[in-house]
Amino acid sequence: MRDLRIGQVAAFLLLTFALSWGFDLLIAVTIGHEAYLELGMSPLGMFFPAFVALLLRLFVFKDSPIYFRRYRGKPRWILYGFLLLTMIYGVVTLVGVWAQGRSVVFQGVGNLI
Repeated sequence: MRDLRIGQVAAFLLLTFALSWGFDLLIAVTIGHEAYLELGMSPLGMFFPAFVALLLRLFVFKDSPIYFRRYRGKPRWILYGFLLLTMIYGVVTLVGVWAQGRSVVFQGVGNLI
């Protein structure tokens, strides 16, 4: 059995819960608690665990096989693309929440995603 790296596990859990719950709290504070409960859960919360795992393995954990200074494989753009997709999805979600009821364009974009 491989050595369990408690520090890496703790960093992953801390960042994952901080981003997931922090994002939900930001939306709840922005639009109000009642509207947040009617809105339902944001699918963005499902992206955060993979986002944090990739972020840590690409840029923080130097012993990772996909650490950005060591990994020279061709499919790097897939990893960076997922990180970018998650960030864009977060921005679109926040803009959609802040512009709720003000623009039909944001409602259409929200329906596409």
